Amino acid sequence: MDPEQTRNYYQQSRAARWTALATISVCYILSAMTLSSTHVAIPAIGEDLHASALLLSWIPTAYLLTNVVLLLPFGRLADTYGRRRVFLLGVVLLTLGTLLAGLAPAIGWLLAARVVQGIGGAMLFACGMAIVLSTFPVHFRGTAIGIISGSAYLGLTGGPLVGGFLTEFAGWRSVFLVQVPLGLAVTVLIVAKLKGEWRSTVVQPFDWRGSAALAVWALSLSIGFSLVPGLPGLSLVVLGVLVLAYFIRHLARAPHPLVDVRAVRANRDFFRAITNAALMYASAYPLVFLLSLYLQYILGKSPAQAGSIMFVQAMVMAFMSPISGRLADRHNPQSIAAAGSFCVACGFAVLAAAGFNTPALHILAGLLLIGVGMGLFSTPNNSAGLSAVSANRLGESSALINLSRNFGNIWSTVLVLLFISLFLGGEKIQPAQYGTLLWVTRLLFGLSCLYALFACWLNIGSRRSVSSPAGAE
Repeated sequence: MDPEQTRNYYQQSRAARWTALATISVCYILSAMTLSSTHVAIPAIGEDLHASALLLSWIPTAYLLTNVVLLLPFGRLADTYGRRRVFLLGVVLLTLGTLLAGLAPAIGWLLAARVVQGIGGAMLFACGMAIVLSTFPVHFRGTAIGIISGSAYLGLTGGPLVGGFLTEFAGWRSVFLVQVPLGLAVTVLIVAKLKGEWRSTVVQPFDWRGSAALAVWALSLSIGFSLVPGLPGLSLVVLGVLVLAYFIRHLARAPHPLVDVRAVRANRDFFRAITNAALMYASAYPLVFLLSLYLQYILGKSPAQAGSIMFVQAMVMAFMSPISGRLADRHNPQSIAAAGSFCVACGFAVLAAAGFNTPALHILAGLLLIGVGMGLFSTPNNSAGLSAVSANRLGESSALINLSRNFGNIWSTVLVLLFISLFLGGEKIQPAQYGTLLWVTRLLFGLSCLYALFACWLNIGSRRSVSSPAGAE
């Protein structure tokens, strides 16, 4: 089916709309679980592959960094060549990378496999939300976004529960290998059930220079901070800053930039949505990675116990996301997002007070607040932003919201890499370093609290405005 036939098909068939939503939700669970389930397995991976603390921190970073570099280019390419086509290829690459990770004989192989997973994840996330928005009517978009957001949250924070039990009872490789048949099943599901094709009716030249600058900036800054305070690291950080300045200048002057910053800034609703997404996910990234290390190294929990504690957030977020979607369809989404941001800030304040003998109930209280807050925040924020963009730019705009989320993740990743490089370095984590690990964890949780408070302030202090669609001609 061509795009026009696809639009008519989904307008006329309620069952087809829900089948598409269910298919994409399953893919979001798988992709998010690929990212998060490895966190609990990191200490076991380090022991088996003899990896340093710095190399272990690159296990989540390799995936996230690849997403940042490729998410927006894939969103633009999907608008041009077909969102279903890019989405399907993304699932195939994600499954291939997962298989390679499960077979990794060394840490370098594992990191390369994480890059392949990141490419697949970028393709998937660049297209999934745009397909859903192209399928459902406007008045139901908040609910649909809530369902797929809840699916992503279920995979993202439910992954540690699955990963913890698999690591403890079947070894860390099983965390990856068990996902391979799921990926193959999802591939068959897409081919059989996700009918038609979606693409933009307005085709623009692709901004290769902007994409290259984005890649160089993200890579040089992340790698540079992991090598600080050495001269190579400082040189890469300086290069990253210079390339960022060029990237911003290029976006302002290019006739067809990777991101039309003038249109985005003119669209206040969309600009606010991506700013808040960056802040909130900058707060969220250190949680799963550092909390996993804290629970296992400092509190002495097993992988299964750590995963069970962290699963509290998954249950709450998955429960709250569809509810917040319905609320966003009926009430001011900014107010709901502001309440969510404040809950997240309170949760991180609780976790930042954790110490060597903190009871599990203290940790659970912090995770409960963060789960409620993120569940309340994400869907209303995405719904408000994407409702302000034109249909021809849904793929690009969906990718831009995901990109802003990953920019927030990368900012926090850079800080994690910097502090681990400075204070834990290239050695395996030993009991003598637990005090330093606790200090780094509490500091980064405190920063996460500040990011969430700033996002709350932006939502409370701003006024809803009527703006033209992002990227409208």
